[in-house]
Amino acid sequence: MRSPDPKTRTRPPAAAFTLIELLVVVAIIAVLAGMLLPALSRAKSRASGTACLGNVRQLQLGFVQYASDNSDGFPDNSTAPDNASAPGTTAWTTRNVQVWEPGYETNMTTSALSAHVPGAAVWRCPASRAFVRDAVGRAVPHHRSYSVSTWLNCNANTNGVRSASPMTSRILRKTGELASPAATAAWMEENPVSLDNGAMGIWTTAGAPWFWHMPASRHGRSASFGFADGHAETWTWRGPVVEAANRKDFVADDTATVRPNPLVNPTLAFPTTASDPDWRRLADAAPVLPE
Repeated sequence: MRSPDPKTRTRPPAAAFTLIELLVVVAIIAVLAGMLLPALSRAKSRASGTACLGNVRQLQLGFVQYASDNSDGFPDNSTAPDNASAPGTTAWTTRNVQVWEPGYETNMTTSALSAHVPGAAVWRCPASRAFVRDAVGRAVPHHRSYSVSTWLNCNANTNGVRSASPMTSRILRKTGELASPAATAAWMEENPVSLDNGAMGIWTTAGAPWFWHMPASRHGRSASFGFADGHAETWTWRGPVVEAANRKDFVADDTATVRPNPLVNPTLAFPTTASDPDWRRLADAAPVLPE
C-alpha cells in the first residue's frame, strides 16, 4: 500500500486572530494605558516636586551661609527705585526674569549668592516650562523660579497697592531679628508670570485679603518653600484662588503672552477672601513683627 503523497496531504489551517479578537486586544491595551498614564503622571509630578524641594533646600542653606559670612545680615533683596519690577543695583539677583538681556542665561551663576549656591540648575524648578524670547526670537528658559520674601532686607513699600499700609520701617535685616525662624518663609516658588525682581510679596494677617504676588502651583497643586532656620517644605494649595490663577488666569509657557509689559505684574494684589486657607497660610509665613 502506497503512502499518501506529502504534497497532496491536507494540512490543518494555521491558527490566527480573528478581527474581533484583535479589536478586543487593542481595547484591553487602551484601557490599561488609560489606567497607567495618570499614575505615571503623578509619579513624574512627585519626582519633579522632590527635585524642586531639593533646590529650595539648597537655596535656603546658601541663604543661611550668606548671613553667617556677612555679620548675620540677609542678602540685599531690594527693588529698583524707579522700576519696582527690577532688582536694585546691589540686590542678590540683577535682572527682571521677564526681560531677556545678554547674559540672561548665566545670570544666577554670577549673583551675590552664587558662591553659596553653585550651579544654574538649582535656581529653576525642573517642572517649569516658562521662557522668554531673546533678540532673535529664540525661546530661553526662565533662569529662576524662586524669590525671597519681601519682609527680608527689601525696600518694599506698599503705598499705592490697594491702599495697603507701608511696610518699609518693619523690614527685617538680620537673622537675629527673627522671632520665629522656623515659621518664617524666606524662599518661595513664585508663579512664572509673577516673577520679575528678586522679591515675592506676602501680606500679614493684619493686611487686606489679597495675594500680593502669586505663588506657583506645580507638582500636583503644590509649591516649595524654604524657611529661615534652613528647612524646606512642600505646600499643597487648598483654596480656589491660587489653583485658578495657576491653571487659568496666569499660566503660559511664553509668559509674555500673559504679561505683555514686563514692567507690569498682572498678579499684583490679586483679591481673595479672609477665609481663603492659602492666603492665611502665606500670611502666617511672614515674620512676626515688632509692634
